[in-house]
Amino acid sequence: MAYQPGSLNQAASSIFFHGNMMHDLLGVYGFTVENGAFQKRTYGKGGREGGSIVVLVNSDIAERDNPDIARFWAPPPAPEPGIMELGVLQGRSAALTFEIPTHEYIHGLSSRSTGGATNADCLCGSRESEMLAEGWSDLISVILRVTPKHTRKTAKFGFAEYVMGKNLRGRKYSAAPSDPKDPYSATRGRTTHMGGAIWAGVLYEVFWNLVDRLGFDPDWMSGNVERGNTLALWIIIVGMRLQPCLPTFLNARDSILQATEIIQPAILCDVWSAFADRGLGADAHLVQGNVSATDTEVPLQPVDGFTLPSQCKEFKTAPMRQ
Repeated sequence: MAYQPGSLNQAASSIFFHGNMMHDLLGVYGFTVENGAFQKRTYGKGGREGGSIVVLVNSDIAERDNPDIARFWAPPPAPEPGIMELGVLQGRSAALTFEIPTHEYIHGLSSRSTGGATNADCLCGSRESEMLAEGWSDLISVILRVTPKHTRKTAKFGFAEYVMGKNLRGRKYSAAPSDPKDPYSATRGRTTHMGGAIWAGVLYEVFWNLVDRLGFDPDWMSGNVERGNTLALWIIIVGMRLQPCLPTFLNARDSILQATEIIQPAILCDVWSAFADRGLGADAHLVQGNVSATDTEVPLQPVDGFTLPSQCKEFKTAPMRQ
């Protein structure tokens, strides 16, 4: 079939395949019907019937709400479905990309996982929790594009370049030692999406620390806790379920560390090292911000910490995978 960027049938077929693939993949990592997965029928496995995803493809969202090209609404499980809206910009459909629908689907995962599946508002209403939501969505859309041929130095990815004509996150996601790294404190004054890019960058560092230590499993469906890429996805998703409602970056960090201790405690210091490299070390904290005449709420401000905990003082990073 000839490639037609504006074709409704191509967009619908592509997103039907993508949505089912994401459902099956995330189910391997614990996003099951019991935990709020989007599924119309549960076949007696728990959860509620009727909670599928309705996808609106090639919508006019970009015209209505520029510069948005997509969005996801995740109410509590059934009978209300999740709603994914994917737009068209300059004749290019977001449904024909990988990273945009993946990003939106992960909003459903993080909303249903944080605070329990029936509490869908746990990532709305605080500055850092909304940044976290954007960061998880970007991060998973990035790591699922990594292949066995990539290394820490070569695995660099933009976001929405096909549809938008540019990288929406400014610079590509990278964990290469020579590339700049935004620390936790750089979230000050950032928009929700750009603050989310900082969280995604932190987790991309975690991902590559684990891949360098444990290697890469090309079969994401294996759920293999003995390989770095699949283990990283495990601890990120389990961490979502362990964190409190309206989490801060520090809450999310601690929940990922807790998930690591549960699943694969031997690599705990590899995870700590990644957090510390990006300013989320053991001494990172929040302080009260300055009050201004227009403030209705005084935000807490992040302070970087680059220190490893005492149990990791003798830790040595793994050699970079070649």
